Amino acid sequence: MTNFDRFRSHTELADQLLEAATHHQLTEALQILALNLVAYKAKYGEIPQADIVDSLQRGRVDESMAAMMADTMAQLCGVLRTVMARDQPARLN
Repeated sequence: MTNFDRFRSHTELADQLLEAATHHQLTEALQILALNLVAYKAKYGEIPQADIVDSLQRGRVDESMAAMMADTMAQLCGVLRTVMARDQPARLN
């Protein structure tokens, strides 16, 4: 499976989880992801968000960026599943 395929797969799962999540669950997931981002920035430095957005808008996503985006979407899915499983375990089985 290519990184582009992984990104698409994780994006589809993230869309399903976002649709099913409550407002409270989304808020909690965003807070967790914000803390993860702060930890990343402290360890590795600033993420070039403007460059990423520009590349996405122009459709210039190379294999390296696709890998990063797939990993990021996997992180989103993991956080959403963790938050939702605590509140709604039956919905994720």
